Amino acid sequence: MSRQSPETVSRTGRVVAWVPEIVLLAFTTAAGLWGRGRWLDPIGDAGIWWSYIYRLSHGERLYRDVFIQFGPLSPYLLAWGARIFGASATYLLVACWIGAIVAALLLLRLARRFLTTFERLALVGLVVAVSLFAPGPGRLVLPYAPAGVHALAFSLGALLLLDLRRPDLQWKAWVSGALAGLAFSSKQEIGVAAIAALGASLLAFSRPAWTWFARCLAGFLIVAGCGAAFVFWSAPIASLRASHLWPLELRPPPRWDNLYRLVAGVTAVDWRSQLFRSLGILLFYLCLLALLGVLGARDWRRRAWVPPVVLLLLLFAGGMGSWLNEWFHPMQLSMTVAFAVAALALFLANEEDRIPLVAIGIFAGLVAMRTAFSTLTGSHYSGIGHFATSLTWVLFLFLFAPRLMPGRGKAGDWTRKAAALIVFTISWYGAIVSIQSLAPPSRVSFETERGRIWVVPRVRRVFDGIRRTAKSGEKVWVLPETNAVDALFELENVSPYEWHVPGWVGEENERQLVALLERNPPDVVVVFDRSFPEFRAGPFGSGYDLVLAAWIERNYFVVDSSPGGKVFRRLGTTTIPAS
Repeated sequence: MSRQSPETVSRTGRVVAWVPEIVLLAFTTAAGLWGRGRWLDPIGDAGIWWSYIYRLSHGERLYRDVFIQFGPLSPYLLAWGARIFGASATYLLVACWIGAIVAALLLLRLARRFLTTFERLALVGLVVAVSLFAPGPGRLVLPYAPAGVHALAFSLGALLLLDLRRPDLQWKAWVSGALAGLAFSSKQEIGVAAIAALGASLLAFSRPAWTWFARCLAGFLIVAGCGAAFVFWSAPIASLRASHLWPLELRPPPRWDNLYRLVAGVTAVDWRSQLFRSLGILLFYLCLLALLGVLGARDWRRRAWVPPVVLLLLLFAGGMGSWLNEWFHPMQLSMTVAFAVAALALFLANEEDRIPLVAIGIFAGLVAMRTAFSTLTGSHYSGIGHFATSLTWVLFLFLFAPRLMPGRGKAGDWTRKAAALIVFTISWYGAIVSIQSLAPPSRVSFETERGRIWVVPRVRRVFDGIRRTAKSGEKVWVLPETNAVDALFELENVSPYEWHVPGWVGEENERQLVALLERNPPDVVVVFDRSFPEFRAGPFGSGYDLVLAAWIERNYFVVDSSPGGKVFRRLGTTTIPAS
């Protein structure tokens, strides 16, 4: 019988170690080719970012000409690419897709230190199902904010360099901090989460660790400081405040409170009891999983089987039987589980892995705070909020839960294997089902100068009206959201606001905007018919933006009307430009 050489075995092992990354690339590429871009709907945040890219690539300046609440790095990075490749539909799809896949690859690389190849394959299915291909505007491959995806990628790169085993490699500390600074310059709160997670190095309570973090913090401050200097150079303070740029504006407009409560999952009257029930059901499943490991290992030690049995009895004594008839919402526990990973790592992880695991738990928990107790998987922030918690979920289920019940040993190993098999099956079922989100059946195609997009029929009717009544190069004003109208029809957007949604443009800002429009009036005004239940508001001009609506009524007349919205032209215009 022939034997493989050590070199062949080593080479095979290296290939096997990359199997999860290869599967991720193959699966997502096949899904993307099948979807053929049918997830590109410019209505809402995707269209706003498309407009940012288009306007910056045509020479406008962020914060002065275009208001945005995020850092400058991502908009200018995407605009730079648009100058090379054009601000087309294909460019937007590919740029967003690459950012999401790179972030997912970095997540898998971060997990390699702690998980087996099979366990990381389970992670692939989970991150695809709940983040990359999450339903609706939550999907990471076309996120509500590409800046969030870039910030996640920079942050994961920073966490990959968190290695106190070699404190002599000083460059890692500087680069790690610089990457966190780049994350901050993309999306501020994710950058803060990254540097806070890197601060876990201080828990080593050693002089080399403190020195490492000092260099890391210096790298962060240098890069973040350069970004801040660029921001203040770009526009006056008044424009930065009108942009709602954090931290100059520490909190969003009060009218947005209901939106953030909705995203966080705390609007329902019984959200606390629902959270408690979800936690109880999770404990119930963990007990069953531990007993399954005990049976598989045939480990009859009381230390192995008594704790899960006692906990099961306590759960049923507390009314667990009635809870099992309700739907289990594991996503509601994502933030809690992430912070639990950070806490458990302090006591259960070996010394070499303790600090990195604490950092991962802190980072995932802080990023998930926006969706803290939400049961939704398709809200705008879901893809970003559930991205890093995909890793903390598998770390909790594969590393820490088996060590708690039934404990270390053969039974714990069996429990870990059973957990991996169950999560693999469920997550990959979810991943396969999630492909459908790439081709929503309610969308119809619409050909534009920038390529094909997919919208609901009522919006397509509005776009048809724009095509008939406006010509390339004209000035346009789009309300209440831009929806990429300027980019799609090669028009010049005259408003610095991409959003005119409830609470975002204050009454004083409305007057200032009207004065700006008087000096530079648009040729065409487009008003989409959209209500905002998240703000408890109706369509444009109903309880908000009253000054803007009155100005349009005085100066413009309707040239096209449909259930999806209206197109206006300036009074005194006697002809409609030919298509």
